[in-house]
Parts: sequence; structure tokens; C-alpha cells
Amino acid sequence: MAVLVIGFTVNLMIGALIVLTAFTFMSRSVSAGAIMGSILFSTATMAELWIGREYIEFDTLAQIEMLTVVSILGAAMGVTFVLSMFEPQTPANMEVST
Repeated sequence: MAVLVIGFTVNLMIGALIVLTAFTFMSRSVSAGAIMGSILFSTATMAELWIGREYIEFDTLAQIEMLTVVSILGAAMGVTFVLSMFEPQTPANMEVST
């Protein structure tokens, strides 16, 4: 049970961090935000895969599936929270016409 709570919490924070970082880089350039978001997402995925293989032992496939579902929900909630609370700033090099 503790692994599920940790998986949810860590992925909640990772999802929020990825969006905040992408927004920060988007204030400079939209493509920079997209690139950094992709890099962070890939890095987080590979790190979690490595940690799961090295440090977590599962007895059944159902435990792996439950951790996967809880982790995905955590990441989705982190992304949703940040998207509902913050809005990316318009890059300085882009003009907004009204």
C-alpha cells in the first residue's frame, strides 16, 4: 500500500513539474517549451522504469498493474492541477493581435 501512495505522490509532483517547466520555457519560445517538456517526460519515464526494476519487488501482475494505474492517475492529476491554476505567458518575441 505504501508503494501505491508513494507512486501516486511522486507522479503527481512529476506531472506538475513537467508542466511548470514547459510553461517557463514557453515564455521564451513555444518550441523550447515543447522540447523541454518532451525531454523531462522521457527522463522521468526512464528513471521510474529503472527505479521500478532495481528497487521494487512485485509478487503478482495485479500489483504491477495497480501501481501503473495509480501512477498514471497521479501524473494526470498533477498536470490537470497545474493547467487549471496557471497559464503560460506569451513569449516575448511573439505579438498578440486582438
